[in-house]
Parts: sequence; C-alpha cells; structure tokens
Amino acid sequence: MKHYGRTFKRNNIWTVTTEGDVEGRSTLHLGTFHGKIDEIAFALADKACYKLEFEAVKSIDLTKQTKPEVHICVKGLNSFSLLDILNSEFKDDDNTNIRAEKSKYYESVKLTTTPKENPEQAMVRKLKAAGFDPREVINTFRQR
Repeated sequence: MKHYGRTFKRNNIWTVTTEGDVEGRSTLHLGTFHGKIDEIAFALADKACYKLEFEAVKSIDLTKQTKPEVHICVKGLNSFSLLDILNSEFKDDDNTNIRAEKSKYYESVKLTTTPKENPEQAMVRKLKAAGFDPREVINTFRQR
C-alpha cells in the first residue's frame, strides 16, 4: 500500500528499537523480527521506554555476489564447531560451491566460493577430463 508516496507493508521484516533510557540519550536494539507490525508491537510492548521504533529491513539480492570470500562468526559457537557444522552441511548439499576453512581472524570461519558453472561449461569440463575433444563430440551429435 502506498501512503504519502511511500510503500508500506504491514507484514514485513522489521528492525525494532526503543529509547535506552528515560532521557532518550541512547537507543536499545530489541531485534529483527518477521511478521505483522501490530503483533510484534504488542509482543514487545513491555520493552518500550516510550515508544517502539520500527524500520523495514531493506531487501538485498541474494543472487548478487560481491566478493569471493567472507569471514563470519556466530555468537555462541566457537570457530571449530562452526567449521564442522558448515562443512557437514556443504558436503550434503550437491548444489553448493562454497567451502569453509579456518579464518585468520579470531573465532571466525572463512567462506569461499567459486562461480557456478552452467550445464554446458560442466559438460565441456567433464569431456576434457575424460580425454575427449568437446568440439568433436558436439559435431558428432550434430551430424545425427
């Protein structure tokens, strides 16, 4: 729904804050929540100093890759546990092109990725690995 030229969706992903003290000199981050603004507001009503401030989370394009590596940590998990969990998840996922390894940063894991091959690139790579000339194979199929 548009209101005063701005788009508003009641059901959204919201970052919620409130004043951290009575004078309003600090801000208390209450969290990020998915749901209807009114339901979230009533669930957090006892945490409000004066009011709850909602900000819709900006969506990002998850298909757009900006860097081939990133270092991450998860609060409450040490880097060895996180590394084990991620590697077992990645091993079971045939569609992933992500690797996890120990990071140079404290209690962190480094994630690296390589661009995904399209099916034609994968076939050419497999044919070359098997010792075939991909052009000859393609020409053979075209002649049929």
